[in-house]
Amino acid sequence: MRGVQAKGGGLMPIRPSERAKYPRDWPEISWRIRDRAGWRCECTGQCGESHQIPCLDQLECGAPNGDLIIRDKSEPRWFERHTPCSGCVGGDPECARAIKVVLTVAHLDHDPTNNDERNLLACCQRCHLRIDRHEHVKNARATRRSRKAARELFE
Repeated sequence: MRGVQAKGGGLMPIRPSERAKYPRDWPEISWRIRDRAGWRCECTGQCGESHQIPCLDQLECGAPNGDLIIRDKSEPRWFERHTPCSGCVGGDPECARAIKVVLTVAHLDHDPTNNDERNLLACCQRCHLRIDRHEHVKNARATRRSRKAARELFE
């Protein structure tokens, strides 16, 4: 799967079958949305999870792009920054949970042709996957069906 070159050098993975739906200036649009969010996840529950942390008066995920974080399994709304240590390389179980935040841009209506700024949300990869989970399930089901049909042709 090739990607579209993003401003700043990164690649945004877009399936070849979906690429034509995105405008030519998608890298600039995506950059603008992530910049609008201050390079932090701006999900406030669109992913289906409450990000409200009463003691911090925090209403959004807020995971910062590029940071290494650990999410608390008992409290998935919460994360803490993680400073890389020798355990990260050595296989320490605590460090194995550390993930690097990759800020993405989600289409809230799942339509890549609708690039109205109100429809676009800067999200960490976790929130983006949760927002699109129903689409992923639908696509996986269709892929399994087509593979099964192809196998039955040759049986």
